[in-house]
Amino acid sequence: MIFGKMTLEKFVEEVKAAWGDNLVSLVLYGSAAAGDFVEKKSDYNTMAVLRDDSSGALRKAVPVVRGWVKSGHPAPVVFTPAKLADSCDVFPLEFQDIRDKGRILFGQDILGALVIERCDARRQLEHELSGKIQSLRRALLSGADPVKLRLGSLSAFLVLFRHVLRLLGEPAPAAKSAALEPLCRRLSLNRSAFEGDDFDVYLAALDKVAAAVNAMT
Repeated sequence: MIFGKMTLEKFVEEVKAAWGDNLVSLVLYGSAAAGDFVEKKSDYNTMAVLRDDSSGALRKAVPVVRGWVKSGHPAPVVFTPAKLADSCDVFPLEFQDIRDKGRILFGQDILGALVIERCDARRQLEHELSGKIQSLRRALLSGADPVKLRLGSLSAFLVLFRHVLRLLGEPAPAAKSAALEPLCRRLSLNRSAFEGDDFDVYLAALDKVAAAVNAMT
């Protein structure tokens, strides 16, 4: 039985013991791997690559993962090596970040083998940008506070801005906050559009980013 708050190191050891030879790789990704981790606010995102991902195999780690979730962290996402390779066209943006910023906690380095096609990344990026911008407009139409909308949405857009930079052939900074300056420079946008309180200017700038991605080939 697991008592108290589980550390990442303890989680790794417990998962290794629970899955044994079935565990091919355990990967840390997200803010903790990219340099955006905020103590007591951020969580640890992990991906487990298993030889066998059947329900019976998964259940062997239930006690460990239950303790991990109770400590405030999400359960790992799970793939087999084949399913991981097959999913690169479904989750290209997520897998780009995992490949570029992820950290192997145990096992094989399966990240370098991930093949992300530019067309898949561009398509998902356009979808994500357009969907989030549409959500802002719907929220505004529903009477939400524009200032709170900007403050609440910027972090998610900064994550996408890193992917815009990749498509533009620019280095994608590890910290999402560092993506704003190079993005504005490349797209001739004013940084204050994203940091000021004028929601109309903010929304117009987001539209320009989405239009730039839509125009990419």
